[in-house]
Amino acid sequence: MSDIEKPAISSGADSPAVSEMKSRSATPKLPKIDPEVLKARLQARIEELRARRKADGPNGQPARNRQELLDARRKKEEQRRQHKKELRQKAKEEERLAAEGSHSPLSIDIFSPRSPAPIDVSIDIFSPRSPAPIDEQPNNFSFGRVAFPDGAEADASLTNLIDRKPKKGPQDPRTALQAANTRASRLAGLDDAKRADIAEKDLWLNAKKRAHGERVRDDTSLLKKTLKRKEKAKGKSEREWDERIDGVKKGQEMRQKKREANLAKRKEEKGMKGKGASKGKGKMGKKGKGRPGFEGSFKAKSK
Repeated sequence: MSDIEKPAISSGADSPAVSEMKSRSATPKLPKIDPEVLKARLQARIEELRARRKADGPNGQPARNRQELLDARRKKEEQRRQHKKELRQKAKEEERLAAEGSHSPLSIDIFSPRSPAPIDVSIDIFSPRSPAPIDEQPNNFSFGRVAFPDGAEADASLTNLIDRKPKKGPQDPRTALQAANTRASRLAGLDDAKRADIAEKDLWLNAKKRAHGERVRDDTSLLKKTLKRKEKAKGKSEREWDERIDGVKKGQEMRQKKREANLAKRKEEKGMKGKGASKGKGKMGKKGKGRPGFEGSFKAKSK
């Protein structure tokens, strides 16, 4: 008997099982890590998380009990409140300094960038006597009205704020016209020199008032025109109001008449219906002739 022939193994291509075993054997093994190193990493991670959530006690160590934890939290809360209080005080101080700086004449940026010289606040353009000719001070100006964002206004010299007081004197045109006429009649009784002096003073006083934004009502012709215009508008308003009242009254009267007419009409129609019903009842009340063989009295039947 011949020997059993063994299958020849080709060296060109391996089977899948053989290739898988080779790949497993070729994979390098991971080195062993010391347990102490892993513990150190874990402890470092725990410390990092504890520091992140701020779980340490008062001395930087973990709180040993609940009371230490509450004390640490209370202390942190007090520190946070103190910090907020300091921030608020600092903000108030900055606002106060900013307000003082805004009210200061030197901090107001009212000059043109091309202006080579600063303003001289000692000059008053409303004074009748100027301290120097205008041509000697070409770059000095005095502003009559400077308003701040908070509503305050500076005076002509830009050194003080204007104290807004309630306006005195007549406010309506009629009273202002009477005051102007009274003043004119009083000035008419004075001599020419006194009248000229008073007129000059009034001229400068009125100029200052106008520069400060006040209205001067001393022109009798304008006051008369204003009074006439207001009286005309008042008369027109009164006429329109009277016409409106008359229209309302007429509308009420028309609605009342219409209502009365409707009531009378309904009453009349109701009466007509009542009469028709009574007539119908009278006709039905009369006894009709009996039908032969069916209706009739007992006496007639007995016969």
